[in-house]
Parts: sequence; C-alpha cells; structure tokens
Amino acid sequence: MHSVVGKLITDMIINPIWIQTAMSNIWRKPEGFRMVEIQPKVYQFFFHKEADMKKMLKGNPWIFRNSWLMVKKWERDTTPTNMKFTRAEVKLQLWNMPEHCKTIVLGKKIAAKDGKVKECSLFSAGSGKESFLKATVDMEITEPLRRGITMGSKRDESTWVRFRYEKLPTFCYACGVIGHDETNCGKWNRKRMTEWVTVDTMGAKMDLAEPKHSGEGNMPNNNYTKVNKEAKTSVMAKLASLTMKDTNLQTNEKETAEASHRKSTEEVKEGKKTGNEDENQIRTEIGEQKKCQQEETKHETQNKKWKRTAREALVKTTDERKKEEMELGKRKNGETIKIETDQEEIPTKSQHYETEEHLAEVAKQPYQET
Repeated sequence: MHSVVGKLITDMIINPIWIQTAMSNIWRKPEGFRMVEIQPKVYQFFFHKEADMKKMLKGNPWIFRNSWLMVKKWERDTTPTNMKFTRAEVKLQLWNMPEHCKTIVLGKKIAAKDGKVKECSLFSAGSGKESFLKATVDMEITEPLRRGITMGSKRDESTWVRFRYEKLPTFCYACGVIGHDETNCGKWNRKRMTEWVTVDTMGAKMDLAEPKHSGEGNMPNNNYTKVNKEAKTSVMAKLASLTMKDTNLQTNEKETAEASHRKSTEEVKEGKKTGNEDENQIRTEIGEQKKCQQEETKHETQNKKWKRTAREALVKTTDERKKEEMELGKRKNGETIKIETDQEEIPTKSQHYETEEHLAEVAKQPYQET
C-alpha cells in the first residue's frame, strides 16, 4: 500500500467527500484509491500501485476549486499532521527586461529573489511580440508574492522588471498571500497588486546561448560546447547499441541464411520454369491466330484476283466477239482482213480464190477460225 499526504490551501470550508470524488476522477480512478481526513484540510490518500502515486506526485500542486492541493509522499516514521506544506514550484515570468539583458545567468539572479531557481529559459510570446524569461522557482507560499524588482547598472538606466506567475490559485491582491482573497483579508496595503501579476500566456521556448562575460578569460564558446556534448552523447549511444555475438552462433546463423537463400533460389527457378511453360503456350496460341489471319488474307486476295481475271476475260470475250462479227461482215464483201497478232500477217481464205464462183462458195460455207 502506497500513501500520500495532502493539504488544501484555502480558508473555505470544504466537504471531504467533494475532494475524494473530484480527485478520484482527476486521477482517473486509480486502483485501490482511498482517502482519509486526518484533520480539517489535511488528507491522506492510499494507492495500490506505486505508478499511480508517482503520477500524482509529479503533478503537484493540484488545483481544487481554484485552491492548491499540495501533496507529499508519506513515510512510516512521519506523522501526517507534522508534515509542512509551505513550499511549492511556481512558473515565474520576467517581463520588461532590455534585450541585451535577457540572459539565463541574469534571469536566474533575478528569479532567485523569489525562491530557489531550478531552471531558466527564454520564451517568445508570439510572432512579432516581446520575448521574456521564464524560471521554475521553489518558493515559500506563506510569503507575499512579488510584483517585480528594479534592476540597473552603471552603463544602463534602472529598469522595473515585472513578475508574472502561471496558474496561480486564489490569492489576495491586497497582501499578496496565497490561500484567501481580499474579502477575507484584514490587511490593507497602499501598493495593491493588479491583475497583471497573473498570466495565461505560456509562450514558446527559444534557444538561447550563454554570453561571454568580461574577466572570464578564454572561455570556450557555449554553442561549440553544446554541439560537442551532443556529438559525444550520440557516439556513446551508438557504442552502447553495439553487441557481441558468439562465433558458433554466427556460423549457425550464416548456415541458416545460406540454406534459406538456396531454398528461395530453387523456388524462383521453379517459378521461372512454370512461367516459361505458360509463356510458350501463349506464344503458340498467338502463332495459330496469326496463321489463321494470314490464311484468311490469302483467300481474300485470291478471290479478288479471280474476280479481276473473270472481269478481264469477260471484257476480252466481248471485244473478240465484236471483232469476229466485223470480220464476217468484211468477208462477205470480199475484203481482205488483217488480224493484229504478235505473229506475221495471216491471209484469209478469200485470198486463195481468184474467181467469183469460188468466193460465193466460200461465203456460203460457215466460217472456221484457223
């Protein structure tokens, strides 16, 4: 069983059941969660898992009804009522600083006026807007909040640096103490705090290199040191990732790899053989189709040729018939007819007869083509 003790920083009267229900939902109902009220505004929380307890401690302080619920890990040799809840980590923003003064070193010195500084960085409020320094400060919450501080040097004029706090709970604008408001405050302060002390802008973190200070001698450049450190870190990470293997294991792995390679090669060959057979079958089918197409084309060509030859023969027959009719008519008149051929001129039968009687007999006889 893991336990945490918490204290609610408020002057209001709170029902413990409200806190138990609200915090159980905020912490997503951890396993075995239970709460016991030790005294008014002091509670002890129990968890079955250590991971749930660490998650709850990491988010300290928590906010319940605009009041801080500060938690600490409970030790067996510690009485819960004797535990002190007077310090908390707060995000502090430093505004209105000259640009040449926005350094981490100077930011830590200024933020140290409000408590113990854990870290400090440069942030941007947005494109074209003013930049500011932000520090994580472990501060005493029983002390009044600071509105700011005056800084300056012999070369520069004095400047008022404004303090702004992120995620503040209920606090008094009159005295600056966290845990109550002005209505329940008995103090009156002429320098009343304004709402400017709280902030909703978290900003975006910017890269900032530490500047060289006079009198430090030949100090190495921080940018170079940072890059060199990152390079060493990356090299160490690569070296850490290296491992050693036994030679026998390497030999077995090599043989296994060779066997798998041979198997894959055989499978590829079988696949190629099957692929070649399919390819040959496809080629055969394509050849048969081409052969059929060629035969059809040949038949069409022969048909066209036959039709053309028949047409020419018909024309020739008609011309020959006309010539024969003309020859017959000329023979009846006893004229000599010449037939144009590739051979020598052939005389007709009428040329062999000299008398009219012979011509008449020949004319009566039917004509026979020689």
